[in-house]
Amino acid sequence: MKHPILPYLFLFLLISSYQKTLAQGNSLNKAMSKISGTLSGTITDQKRGTTLGGATVYIPDLKLGVAADASGHYYFRSIPSGTYLVEVHYIGYKPVTRNIYINGAVIENFEMQDNIIEESAVVITGLSKATQIKRSPIPIVSVNHEYISTNLNTNIIDAITRVPGITAVTTGPN
Repeated sequence: MKHPILPYLFLFLLISSYQKTLAQGNSLNKAMSKISGTLSGTITDQKRGTTLGGATVYIPDLKLGVAADASGHYYFRSIPSGTYLVEVHYIGYKPVTRNIYINGAVIENFEMQDNIIEESAVVITGLSKATQIKRSPIPIVSVNHEYISTNLNTNIIDAITRVPGITAVTTGPN
């Protein structure tokens, strides 16, 4: 015989354990809000003082990153308190890395320096096909539209077999 109270007891235990979990989660959220902070600032060009919109700011330890807005401002929210390595990157500028202590609201501005890379000159040389054919000790025949037009055949394989050194197997349907 089933006990009529068992389903209600099970439901009561389920609800009470859910309430405990919620209470623990709320206390954890309160604790995290006490120990977390924010990081914000502006990224500028060191020489000209102009802002660098689109620069990236990355905290490797937390695997968090943001891009600066059009006016060079960036913002991280809810960062746990502690010291973190912060990297700033922007194309054409040297990367900047700094250790920053986060405790509450921290404002850290970055000034970036130009990164000039000088490459050697690129030299492009070329030879015409006629020059390559003349210099080769092996006889070379260029198969182009004109060659195919002058050597009329039923298919491309038959046209190519007229080139010295090429043979084709003509057995089978293909």
